[in-house]
Order: sequence, then structure tokens, then C-alpha cells
Amino acid sequence: DALKMSFSRYFEAHEEVCELEEEKFGKLSEEEPVEYFGEEKNINVDLKGLGKYLEEASEYLSKIAYSGIEAKATIQKINKRFVSLERRLKDGEIQKSKIFTSEIGAYVSLSAEVRDKNRQIMGYKHRIADLDINKILNRETIMSGCKFFAEEVRKRINCEVQGSGIYPVIVNSDALYTIAHEGAFAHLLSAKYIFEEHATTFKNKIGEPVMPKFIDVYNDPTLKDIWGRYDYDEDGIRSQRVALVEKGILKNYLHDRSTAGRMGIKSNGCCRASRLDLDAENMAPEEPMTEPRMGITEMRTSEPKSFEELKKGLIGLCKKKNLEYGLFVEGATGAVEVSEGVFRIDPRRLSRIYASDGRIEPISSAFIVGNPYTMLKNIIAMGDKQKVIPGFCGADSGFIYASGIAPDALIDDVEFRIDEGDVIKSRLKPYQEL
Repeated sequence: DALKMSFSRYFEAHEEVCELEEEKFGKLSEEEPVEYFGEEKNINVDLKGLGKYLEEASEYLSKIAYSGIEAKATIQKINKRFVSLERRLKDGEIQKSKIFTSEIGAYVSLSAEVRDKNRQIMGYKHRIADLDINKILNRETIMSGCKFFAEEVRKRINCEVQGSGIYPVIVNSDALYTIAHEGAFAHLLSAKYIFEEHATTFKNKIGEPVMPKFIDVYNDPTLKDIWGRYDYDEDGIRSQRVALVEKGILKNYLHDRSTAGRMGIKSNGCCRASRLDLDAENMAPEEPMTEPRMGITEMRTSEPKSFEELKKGLIGLCKKKNLEYGLFVEGATGAVEVSEGVFRIDPRRLSRIYASDGRIEPISSAFIVGNPYTMLKNIIAMGDKQKVIPGFCGADSGFIYASGIAPDALIDDVEFRIDEGDVIKSRLKPYQEL
């Protein structure tokens, strides 16, 4: 009260009064103290050999790419020490939380530029990542990924340019995860954004349908050996499996101790922050803020379909709408405007699936625009094979490891816009990769 009075008097003296909502100064959620000391992990890599593998990959890409050729590897080790300033007296003893965790991970990034039929320079990227660094930092894995990436880029040299329009679409597991992550769950379900009235898309929607009833979505950073996992969050809360959507019904928001305290509930262990810039080239200049974030997004369906069934469904929609083709999206990056609840998704690779004969033809990229309600509810079916998609997510609290576990999906009425003019600027700057 004294602090509030002091601020009021200050603003009155300047002919301006500013009063914040009382609930924004709420207490943290009540949590039990914990002691956990994980084993420190060490890095053992043949850097000389790794350099040779990356040189070989770069030379391979130079045979097909116009410019922008890059092959690099990043290895990270992050030790976190957490000591709570809170004290609790129990059975005559003072208790406080003390936690130590250690994680290592590595990823290989490949990039190249080629020209499409309109002579625009299009940039493409491919990333391989794993917590088991020896699993990916070897010649076989690097060159296998490089050859796959090179072939996909080669197909798009002088290819047709996709125009704007609304189409039925098959998205592969990578793209479905990106749409769900960026377009809905990673930021718009953050209780921090919701309480601060920035993210109103899902505000007061707990218990209401937001997706088809055959879909479940979980945030599960407890999964072992998967990129995006963690033992304890930045508040010292044990990671846990959180049901976000079950049978299409919204069940929970992402909470840290601050947002959980406002609701009078326990935190669900989603407080996260980065200690490193993307690619670990520089330490973050300032200690980043913390906020509720996703770890591992798991998407499941109770009605799985084969890829051929998804393709048959897309062709059926094309014929019904008198469309020559639908689209096939493989991989994507994206971003969401939190306050507006609209998002943009940039496909890594885009192809047409023709209704006449089902052939798949690579084309130059357009981008997707949409809003969560329409996109999520327009999911018609999901595939029968799940894939783990490692990557990064960026926000005010920095870049963090994040992964998806998702199948392919068929989505109706997806809006595409032609991507021209700002291709290099928008596709090649550092981005929030998923």
C-alpha cells in the first residue's frame, strides 16, 4: 500500500496517474522444496574429423546451389544451477530448493540458394539435431542428410511459382507441428500472455472445443532422450506431462509459478528461458526473462489414416471444389502475432498434388496465413506414422530447445500468398526454427 501510494503521488505530481491491476502483483504458487543433483555430462567429439565432414557436405552442395552454401555444426553444453531464496521450516529444519542439471546437444545446419522460374533467389535450410551428439556428428549421418537436402533443392531449380489462393493441403509431420506450435499452442496458450491480455484467442476457453474430437495434444518434456526435454523448469518445478487438448477440448494453459499463483493452482512446470543465443555464437548479453513455454509437443489421433488415404481425401476435395490441384507442405518455419492471434507459416518445401493423376510436382514457395480457430478446426484427418521433429522456438525469453511428435495431416481451406520481392530478406535472416 505504501509503495502504491508513493507511485500515485509521483504520477499526480506529473498530472498523470497509472494504476495496475491488483492481480498482477499476486503471490507465487505454493510448491514443495526439492533437492536434485543430476550427473554432469561431458562432450567428447573429434573436431578435426567433424570439420572434414562439413567441408565435404559444403562441396557437395556447391554442385547444385546458386549461392548461400553453408554447412556447420553446433555443440552445446548447458549446466543449470538453481537455488531458491525461499525458506520453509519443516520438523525443525529449514528447507529450500537446490537443483543441478546438465544437458548436451548438437545440430548440423545446411543451407543453399537457387533460382526459381521467375529468377527469384530462394533460400532453403535443413537441420539435423539430437541430444546424442555422436549420433549425428558422423560422416554417414551428415552426408545422408546433405544428399537428401541437395536433391530436394535440385528439384526446385527453375520450378513453377505458386500463386495466391485457398487450397486443400497435406502437411507432413514437420509442417503440422509448426502450424500447431506457432499458430496455436506455444504462445497463445501461455498463461502469461493471457493474463496480460495480449493473447485473447484462447482466453476463457478451457473446457470448450478448439479442434476436431479425434485429436489430443500434450506438452510432455518428461520424455527421455528427446530434444526439448528437461528435468526441472526455471522455477525449480519438476517437468510433467500436461494435457492441452483432449478429444478436441481445451484442457489447460501453460503455467509458471507466477501465473499459477494468480489462479490459486500448482505450476505445471512450463517456466523456461534461454541461456544462449541461437547457434550459441554469443552468450546472451543480459539474463533473459522467464515465461511459460512449450517443451515437447505431442499430437495424437484416435482415427489414423495412411498417407494414401490422406492423398485420396485431398484429391476428392479438389474435384469437389473444381480445383486442378491441392498442395503438399513439407517442413516449415513460422511466427504468430500474439495480440492479433494470426500467424504466418513459411513452407520449407512446397509441391502440387494434381487431382487428375495424383502426381506430385515441386514448386517455388508461397507462404501460409491464417488464424488458429479456422486452421485447427479444418483438420480433416491425421496420418498413422508419427515423427520426432527437433528444433528451436524463439520468444522474449530467448531461444529454447523444442520438439514436436506429430503425424502428417489433411487440412481444408488453407490460404496461401505468393512469396515475391522480399524472398531473401524473409527467408534467410535468423528465424524461429521448429
